[in-house]
Amino acid sequence: MELKFDNKFLIENNISPNQMLVLTYIKDNKRKELRQLSKKLMEDPFIYDFGRLTTRKLVEGELYTTSVLTEEGKALIEGKNQFAELLEMFPVSVIRKDGTKDYLRTDKTRAEKVYKRITRGRKDIHEHILTCLSFELKERRNNNNMMWMKKIPNWLSSNEWENWNQRMKDEEITDIFGEEDDYGTGVE
Repeated sequence: MELKFDNKFLIENNISPNQMLVLTYIKDNKRKELRQLSKKLMEDPFIYDFGRLTTRKLVEGELYTTSVLTEEGKALIEGKNQFAELLEMFPVSVIRKDGTKDYLRTDKTRAEKVYKRITRGRKDIHEHILTCLSFELKERRNNNNMMWMKKIPNWLSSNEWENWNQRMKDEEITDIFGEEDDYGTGVE
């Protein structure tokens, strides 16, 4: 099982990577696998993390047997209806280059299945995708190229947010150093 955690999500929610691991395994009902992982370590770090999560009222029960997410835990990890939030942010339609109106929120059933597979119900992944979508929409509006926006099933299937994530990172680097260096392009 491969798990990726967004550092920003961990920091904003004051959760350690181990605590996120415990929450994810409990959410996915993989307590047995969590127990096997703990046996590979010299000490069981998950007992401490589970205690902290219990104190924060994110989980309840016994760690390796009856543990479940509380409503607060579910809200933290899963958030609201994630696909509905994505759909709300996604543009309804655009005017294509030839002047025709094209609707982007098509085949919602397939798009929702793809989105659930991508996010696996994890709020941090969902929020990352929304951040990338927001950046894409801002850039497309600023550059007057909304006409090239993909329909939601294609946008999800092609992992379009990853392209925009890279552009966001590139822009952050440019913001840190100011204007991009034109080294080697000038004539003296």
